[in-house]
Amino acid sequence: MKKYLVLSPHMDDAIFSCCDHILFWQQVGIKVEVVNLFTSFRARNVSLSLKRHLAVFGFDNAGRYEKVREEEDREALAKLGLKPTNLDVIDGFFRKNGDNFIYSNRTLFSGKISSWDRGLVERIKQKLADYKFVDKVIVPLGVGLHVDHLIAREVSENVFGKKKIMYFVDSPYYLRISNWRFNFLVKLLRMRWSIKKISFKKKQLLQLYTSQYSLLFKQVPSYYEIVLS
Repeated sequence: MKKYLVLSPHMDDAIFSCCDHILFWQQVGIKVEVVNLFTSFRARNVSLSLKRHLAVFGFDNAGRYEKVREEEDREALAKLGLKPTNLDVIDGFFRKNGDNFIYSNRTLFSGKISSWDRGLVERIKQKLADYKFVDKVIVPLGVGLHVDHLIAREVSENVFGKKKIMYFVDSPYYLRISNWRFNFLVKLLRMRWSIKKISFKKKQLLQLYTSQYSLLFKQVPSYYEIVLS
């Protein structure tokens, strides 16, 4: 039996970007495993921008935010018969160098991985070593330039090699034209596409992410999943 690994940067990306593809792969007999990378929101001292970020989602406590996000993702993936593995790497918003936060809201979406994160990249490579024998690894393309998504892609290309890699086009970031860059378009032109229109099942699962749903989707979502291979 073939085995696919979906490497999800955060505790929602697998469903947001790959749900209907996961359903299809399961239907054709492929075993799917989901690994979430950046699942820890630990921060002793919370910056003003971080407080604002938490407040947008209705939280004043990073620990509670982490727990809710984990519960939402676990419930959604359970509907697909999956149990995610969380690698407990600190989320980009919460990563610090000493007493200073590495990223602001702006720089987190700059597409530039901080030099302070290079050691983190090496540690993630070690964490993924146990998954080298999967047949395919599905990783974010990086549309939206979220640093965590770019780290997930870079690490995967290094650990697994590009022949094993398939890319999911990051949802909902790709829906905004300004998030596209030339190199993403080149990938689209050079690789095979798999496109799936959002299913009723996926619409149901998206609603389980209650901490984010109303902020990300102002109406019932109707978009396409795109996976490149």
